[in-house]
Amino acid sequence: MEKDVVQIRDWLYVGNCDECINNYSNYDAIIHIKRSDMEHYSCQFNSSRGGNDLTLDYKDGDKIPQEVFEKLEKFYEENKGPYKKIFVHCYVGQTRGPTIALALLSIAFKNSPLCFLGEVIGKIRNERKIVPNICLSPLTNMLDWIDGKNYFPRV
Repeated sequence: MEKDVVQIRDWLYVGNCDECINNYSNYDAIIHIKRSDMEHYSCQFNSSRGGNDLTLDYKDGDKIPQEVFEKLEKFYEENKGPYKKIFVHCYVGQTRGPTIALALLSIAFKNSPLCFLGEVIGKIRNERKIVPNICLSPLTNMLDWIDGKNYFPRV
């Protein structure tokens, strides 16, 4: 049986809509990733929970808009802390969820998403028995965005 959630770090979990619906109270904050062009592939739970949740409208494989990075930065700053649990999910937990989790790791550690790519793909593949589909377009977009933040000096 496929798992609905994978723990990436002590504070970061990635999964699917079933995990959100069945175990939402296990998390301090949730990022729901919907697709406005396909509402039936979106978590219907996100509007009623309230609290520290963030809902993003993001289509698989698209570039991540600048305002999404800004929302993720703000969300992380407001929800980080010892013993806090952040859950990131889309409908299946294979493309949008892992992609946004990768961006969140880059924001949290102020580092390139390439530093965390193997970790995210490996843990999801090993524990959920699915291969995450982190597309080239949003990955390139993340690299450009994090590069523009000037977190690390040029050599």
